[in-house]
Amino acid sequence: MKKSIFILLMLFSGIVCYSQIADEGTYLKTLKTELLVQWPNNRTINLVFHGHSVPSGYFATPVVNTLAAYPHQTLALVKETYTSAVVNSITTSIGGEQSEQGATRFDKEVLCMRPDVLFIDYGLNDRGISLARSRAAWESMVQKALAYGCKVILLTPTPDITEDILNDSAPLAKQAIQIRAIASKYHVGLVDSYAVFKKMRQNGETLNKYMAQSNHINELGHKIVAAEIYKWFAPNYVDSGTLCDFENAEKVTSNFGATASIVDNPLKSGLDTTNKCLQIGRTSSNWYELVDIPVSFIIPAGKAREVHILVKYMSKPDIAIRVNTSQTDIRPLSAYTDYGNWQDITFMVNNSGTSDLPVTQLRFLGDIGYNNSPAGKILSGTTFGYIDEIRLFIPEEITANSILDFEDKSDTEAKTIITTQSSTYSLDYYCANPSDTSLNKTARCLYFESPVKLTDTGNWWHGAQIAFKKPVSVNEDRKYLHVMMMKDSIDEGTVHVADVSNTYISTKITDKWTDYVSSAIPASTINSLYFKMNSGANVKCYIDEVWIDNNPNPRVYSTGIAKEKLHGIKLYGVKGGIQIDSDYDIILPLFDLSGKFIQNIGVKKGSNTIHVASGLYLLNHTKIIVS
Repeated sequence: MKKSIFILLMLFSGIVCYSQIADEGTYLKTLKTELLVQWPNNRTINLVFHGHSVPSGYFATPVVNTLAAYPHQTLALVKETYTSAVVNSITTSIGGEQSEQGATRFDKEVLCMRPDVLFIDYGLNDRGISLARSRAAWESMVQKALAYGCKVILLTPTPDITEDILNDSAPLAKQAIQIRAIASKYHVGLVDSYAVFKKMRQNGETLNKYMAQSNHINELGHKIVAAEIYKWFAPNYVDSGTLCDFENAEKVTSNFGATASIVDNPLKSGLDTTNKCLQIGRTSSNWYELVDIPVSFIIPAGKAREVHILVKYMSKPDIAIRVNTSQTDIRPLSAYTDYGNWQDITFMVNNSGTSDLPVTQLRFLGDIGYNNSPAGKILSGTTFGYIDEIRLFIPEEITANSILDFEDKSDTEAKTIITTQSSTYSLDYYCANPSDTSLNKTARCLYFESPVKLTDTGNWWHGAQIAFKKPVSVNEDRKYLHVMMMKDSIDEGTVHVADVSNTYISTKITDKWTDYVSSAIPASTINSLYFKMNSGANVKCYIDEVWIDNNPNPRVYSTGIAKEKLHGIKLYGVKGGIQIDSDYDIILPLFDLSGKFIQNIGVKKGSNTIHVASGLYLLNHTKIIVS
């Protein structure tokens, strides 16, 4: 008996589970993937709107404003996101018609339009027939559309201000209830326009401003309906996690001679034990052969995201990614070196704009052939590379005031990738400080030097780039960038906060350590810095103590760790902190007993107290006990 009851309960739960309105995020998932496909592999997508005068575009009858009606507004919204898609917005609606009439001509005038998504909107006019007759007509159209193979989204009615939308017994309220029930029964989509406008009214808002006449919404009203429809087309943005794993026949597109096929994983071991992966080859000599991979994530304004891709090649490739339709090649933070095995390769994707960046496509360049060593293309029609498990991570940001001090070579390499404008430069990011008796008393700094004059290079600048592996956080308390710089001859120089408009340090760089300060940085992260020096040949350039804080004034006190204990400084361990009495302004680095750097402390002349956790510390070559 118990077993029978259990079976009945399971059957009942299954029915309840199925009898639900389709999920807004997943119902059009396959179609949203198709909307990302580019020419020549894309196809035309048809959105068909069937109903009465509202989708037809009637405003104040007899005026028909087709371009302001929700079918056209929906098309505009879809095209803003899916820029490479060919999409038709087709209206088969007729003003004054109710659902029985719409069902009569459904086969000949609606399905013949080959809808990919069918929208049905008859609630306003179905008040002229019984609920039972209306339901029969709606269900007939839904059944035929599903049998045809398209997706179906039903719309509850828009307002008629001659009715009280807050009255649950009003005729339109009954229509809305029935339409919701039909959507639930057939597990199709629902745009609940009636509920949206009702909520506005419940919040005290008058609906008149949304109406062209008593029973027709105006352009603003149509905008609200279009926004509700667009929710079904919005990409399912991922905050972090897997973007693509090639296990479900994801639709990828090859371009400019590249080949791409989802194949069995050729090495199910190590980092990748999944079944499928993407095999990439080439058929031309184009360096820009690429593969388009649909993804869905957002990079907030001024932020960055890490894109991780498992890579397997037989030799060192020159690879990059692009986002959406951008022509900017984003190369990895570290090279592929584990030849023949799966290796996790990280790409840092930055959004330097002032608005969020939706990313719907990654373009993978699998064999550029310039930056690898030895340089050259390594793929062919028979030699392949493989990628898999594309994942998204929110990078940890650098939040310390001290960004770089170059005192620890391994720490510098862990934080940054430092390159020069040309491979002919001399570069040392663990260089002995050539002038440690001045403002900068640290032991080490960054040095670079060009062997030729700027005018002889064909380039407009000399210099180096520091790319941060983790973004540097910027906020109201951290918006002024400080950089110690020096040359062995006075010359023009610029520090450019990359990808952030109009944020520069531009000045004459002197032959003594000087703290140069940027204007307030408008972005929320710093991802790289360019040091551009308009120097002649063999001019030595030095950089040190890259710092960020809320002080727009240059530092005028000593920085860094001295090579020996500094005099004029007294230290005391106190409860919950360290008291520092100093005869002058200075920055002192704080370490734990193992020598691990903790933070730089800005010390002013006089008495200072800093708050730290209880423990043992090293400060100015002195052991401090904090209780």
